[in-house]
Amino acid sequence: MWWLELVTTNEALDDTKLLRYGPGIKINATTTDFVFDSQVRGLYDDFSKDPLVLVKQTSLLSYPIGLYMPCNTSWREVDHVLMPLRMYNSANWILCHFDIKEMCLNIYNSYTKIVKEPVVLETIRPFSVMIPYLLFHTGFFEGKNILEHEALKPLVVKMVPKLP
Repeated sequence: MWWLELVTTNEALDDTKLLRYGPGIKINATTTDFVFDSQVRGLYDDFSKDPLVLVKQTSLLSYPIGLYMPCNTSWREVDHVLMPLRMYNSANWILCHFDIKEMCLNIYNSYTKIVKEPVVLETIRPFSVMIPYLLFHTGFFEGKNILEHEALKPLVVKMVPKLP
């Protein structure tokens, strides 16, 4: 798996079609899957009424602690989480890059002519709102001197421009 090779070694990839990182650049990252996408969206309406409903979702809570997927890593140990997300009523997928240090979601949408920004932002909203709660309820902020109301703020969403 090229992704596992990229995040676990300091070797540059040989395939020019893949993003290259030079020797000495250490990228600590993990990923989610379509199940995470489905679970966040499926729970969002109930979560909007009562955020504590999230505490009962053990499979969803297992993502940030690195226990849901094989080869997954705790989000406390990485700087980036890559999340493939399917657009509502579309075959199009977007990449949501959660930059943990910046506490923001960078959105990569290569079909901007077809899937417009307002639709993408609507799709991302459940993730922006719920990820801080996932982090909070899995102990991510423990020992970081971050107040609860600061920790639970929705994540900033940034659209990455000029994709091929």
